[in-house]
Amino acid sequence: MEDFTVTVSGEEIPDESILLQRLQEALTRGTTRVNIINGYVVDTNSSVNLTIGPVLGEITANKAIVMIEVVGKTDIIPITAKLYKEDEKGEPIESVDQDVQAKRPAIFQFEDLEP
Repeated sequence: MEDFTVTVSGEEIPDESILLQRLQEALTRGTTRVNIINGYVVDTNSSVNLTIGPVLGEITANKAIVMIEVVGKTDIIPITAKLYKEDEKGEPIESVDQDVQAKRPAIFQFEDLEP
C-alpha cells in the first residue's frame, strides 16, 4: 500500500463532503497526493517550478488573461489552468491545457465569463 498525502492550506478549510469527494477523485485517478488551497484542488508536479506569475493581464467583465513562466526537467511542460466559479469548490467551469516552453512566458486566456 502506498502512502497518501493530503495538504489543506489557506484561510478557508473546506467542509468534510468536499474533502471526501476530492480524496475519492484522487483515488480513482490513481493519484497519491492531493493539495487543497482555500477549498480548491491544486494539482502540482514537484519537478515543475513557477518562476514568474501568475501575472494578471487584461481583465474585463467576460475575459481574463493570465501569464506564467515555468521551469522543469524538460523544455516543453504540459500545464492545465483551471477556472472556478467564485464560491463553488466543485469542478472547474473551464480548463485550458497547454504545452508551454520552459523559461518563456505562457498566456492562458479565459473567455465568455460571467460578470
